Amino acid sequence: MLSFGNERVIQQGEDWTLDILLSQSSLEYIPFIVSSVRSAPMFVITVASAKYEKTQRYVVTYWLDPTELPKFYQTVPVYLGEIPWNTPISKPSEYGEMEALFQYTKAEDVIDPNLGHKPYYYVYFIGNEPTYGYECRLVAQFTSEETSKWESQDYLYQITLVDTISMADYINLAHDTYPTLKWMDWVEVTDPAWEKPTQELHESNEDYELRLQISWTAFRNEWILNNIEVLFTFIKARIPNWFQTDIEVDSPVGYVGASQVILTPTNLQVNSNLRKII
Repeated sequence: MLSFGNERVIQQGEDWTLDILLSQSSLEYIPFIVSSVRSAPMFVITVASAKYEKTQRYVVTYWLDPTELPKFYQTVPVYLGEIPWNTPISKPSEYGEMEALFQYTKAEDVIDPNLGHKPYYYVYFIGNEPTYGYECRLVAQFTSEETSKWESQDYLYQITLVDTISMADYINLAHDTYPTLKWMDWVEVTDPAWEKPTQELHESNEDYELRLQISWTAFRNEWILNNIEVLFTFIKARIPNWFQTDIEVDSPVGYVGASQVILTPTNLQVNSNLRKII
């Protein structure tokens, strides 16, 4: 693989890893922040052939779940100023936990002439404990089996951040919204296969009800996904506009919204595998 800025050149059939630091600035690295008010956010990577083929344009979508990425209410870092060497950093009292990512400079650093200021560093707080070195890194792995299908040379890829509703939750919503349709026999809380949690000795009723709901939802959604082929086809036939046009039966999500383009369509060149030409 070769990189030219965000453009990529790969070999057909190559195991390829797309590894990008997402920045809010084109001049320097200001880490991109996913807002904590988003609903089940996911990064979507779309790869599409740049030209229409005789049959149809090749388009494939990959979904990345940033579950482990810290999220903050504010999407712009808060500048703390210059911190003297060996000085502990504390969270400003006016900010709540995970409300903001904080930016600062170090007194011992020199000004970067290209930027016109000292390098920025980042810290956030869990409770009152500082965590250093935040970055927004997107890593997507493409197997040789996948890239061997890329038989054209000129492709584009785009990165988009979206809010989502999981496929299982969205199918369950369709069932609840249109209860009079002739659905297949639906999973019930009386299903003997569901191992209903029992309340622990010192567990509050509120905590138990929450744990019970989480357990039931996980069981229900597993049942839905085990019957996804039937349910997806049923909904497409009887509620044609329920799914958006780019949602397929194997998509992990049933609905996407609040789209934010992170990287506009960017060149991805795929050099042909000569063994397939000969």
